[in-house]
This record gives sequence, C-alpha cells and structure tokens, in this order.
Amino acid sequence: MKKTLVLALAAAALLASCESPIKLGTPAVSDSGAAAAADADRAAKPGDQVSVAYTGTKTDGSVFDATSRHDGVPLEFVVGAGQMIKGFDEGVVGMKVGETKTIVIPAEKAYGPKFQASTLPRDLFNATIEQTFPERMFQTTLTETVPASMLPPESSAVGSTWTLPDGTKATVLALSGSQATVSYPNAGNPFAGKKIAKGTKGVLPNGAKIEIVAVKEGQVTIRAENKDNPFAGKKLKVGMEGRLDEGAGMALARISALTATGVTLEVANAHPLAGETLQFEVKMLSIK
Repeated sequence: MKKTLVLALAAAALLASCESPIKLGTPAVSDSGAAAAADADRAAKPGDQVSVAYTGTKTDGSVFDATSRHDGVPLEFVVGAGQMIKGFDEGVVGMKVGETKTIVIPAEKAYGPKFQASTLPRDLFNATIEQTFPERMFQTTLTETVPASMLPPESSAVGSTWTLPDGTKATVLALSGSQATVSYPNAGNPFAGKKIAKGTKGVLPNGAKIEIVAVKEGQVTIRAENKDNPFAGKKLKVGMEGRLDEGAGMALARISALTATGVTLEVANAHPLAGETLQFEVKMLSIK
C-alpha cells in the first residue's frame, strides 16, 4: 500500500510510469543489430551485455511478445542487472552465441501470482494516520536515485524529461553506472515550498484533509485522513474486500488474516501476465 505514504505520491507515480512487456526496466536496444561475438565459446554470465531474439508464449500457446513485434530489433540488456524479469535473467546464463534455448518461467519468477499478500501494521487501518518525514520531503522539487533501467527509453540521457501520470514532468539530472538521479515536482504535498509549522492544514490530491502536528529536529509529523484505505476506521474481518487506488486503476484487495498487531491483505496483481507460467524461445545473438 504505497498510498499510505501520503506525502510520497509523486515518487509512487514515478515508479508506476515505467512498466514494460517483458522488461522490468528499459534497457537500450541496438540500432545496428547484434554484433558477432569475439569468442564463439563464450557463455553469458552476470555482468555481460547480451543481445537476444525471442518469442514469448503462454501455456495455451498464444504469443504475448516477440522480437518480431518490435520491428525485429534484438533485445539488449545486462545479465543480472535487474532489467529483466528474474526467470528470463537467470535463463540466459550459460548460453553461447548462436544457441537457442527454451526457457520456462513460473509465475513467481515472472510477474508474480494473481494475488500478492502482505502484512501491514494495524495502525495503517485507522481512520487517520500519523507519519513522520524529513523536512526535505516538503521541498518544491524532490530528487531521487532510481535504477537507470526504470527510465523510459526516450528519456535515458541527462537532461531528458518525461510526463508523469499527474501531468508533471520528471527530469534526469545525472547518470552513474546503473543508477539515475531524477527530479520531479512535489505535486502530491500541499505544504511543498511553504513555511512548515505546527497546526498548518491542507488537502491532499485525493481530497483527504491533512495537518502538521509536530516539527522537531528536522522531522515533520503529519496527520491525514486515511482515504486511500477502503478498510480505514471499519471493524476488520477476514474476508472483507475493498479496492485500493493503485494509480492505473482500482485493485481488488481482501483481508486474509488478522492478528493483534497486523492485517494481511491479498491484493490483486494488475499485470496482465500475473499468475501465468511463461515460455520463451530465446536465441543468443551476441555477448559483450
């Protein structure tokens, strides 16, 4: 429930805007095709940059993605860098140039089960929530370091920008190895850029009322209506269902277990391939 971090709405939007078919991030693709490997006996290992052609099918045999659907441009990525779903990343290890391999990936190493369970503290189900944040979270513009693989393909250079779901723009400030420093407007925080003082009130983008209840030693404590939690303030029972605002839609959630201190939620995985065992026919084209 990222939305319980009421002042981190823009950060959640940044991460949610970077989904891709079989990639977790957006690795570069080669415009010139795959280059011949210097050593034909070389086997792919973590840290190698590889280029592959592939066809992905579901258990019913239907094709959900393939190199042919991307104008035949090979897929290029760094093995083990987290740019790919885990099963695909692991499956290419040991492959040699020219080799073709069938990789079968269970849901847990692809896009996860149809429902994902997590246990949360009971106080996140109160009618109001108090949370403490560093004062830097109240600046007009926020800066975060994220994996470079999460950047959109057209925004993978320093100075490039892209539009976030809330209509604001994120900018790439720096690139260092596999990490990118990104800045974006603190649009989800009604106190951004304002004088921070106890008793100051505001309204979040979702309409929830919010108030600063303490400012101490560089930390700001806020109290906000828990509007994004459909179970907030209710008598909790196993089996209760509600819908969470996940940015791209309303995800179904149900309470599967209760303890004195925690609530276990099963949240529907919105990815269209969630719960699917996937099969890839992969041909290794180059290893660098």
